[in-house]
Amino acid sequence: MQFKQVTRVLMMLACLGLAACGFRLREDVKLPERLSTIRLGQVDPLSSLGRELEVALTRGGATVITDPALPAAILRVDKLEERRSPLTVDAAGRAQEYEIVLSSEVSLLDPDGQIVMPPQRIELRRDYLFDTAQAQGTSNEEDLMREELQREMVLAILRRIDSALR
Repeated sequence: MQFKQVTRVLMMLACLGLAACGFRLREDVKLPERLSTIRLGQVDPLSSLGRELEVALTRGGATVITDPALPAAILRVDKLEERRSPLTVDAAGRAQEYEIVLSSEVSLLDPDGQIVMPPQRIELRRDYLFDTAQAQGTSNEEDLMREELQREMVLAILRRIDSALR
């Protein structure tokens, strides 16, 4: 019985400590009224990055449009590139570890053409082991990492927008 009470007290102290330090869960970015209609520039809307950006912006209160004739804020994702390079090789010269890098340059203009967020470079990196004996499994792992990097790119873009709006 004594152990349960001590555990409860410790848990309450931990929660109090987290609250006192200002910790809070990350929330969705809430876009202001002037950015309520937004168009994605240089992003293929059918790509997974384009779809995830659209969903995230919609959660933030924006309406994502594709018609260039309508007035809208423009979120540009330029120079989106992905590259894979070997990090380590074995004695026979075969790659044992790879690094995947996803990078882009992001900027945001309001409907009047005013810069809300100047161009900023975002670069995300992940490395993984490559086992030549399990090449199929490694390929699947690489695909999962690419998907994860794209999700993280969307989150990084939204954090940059949130930071620029403050």
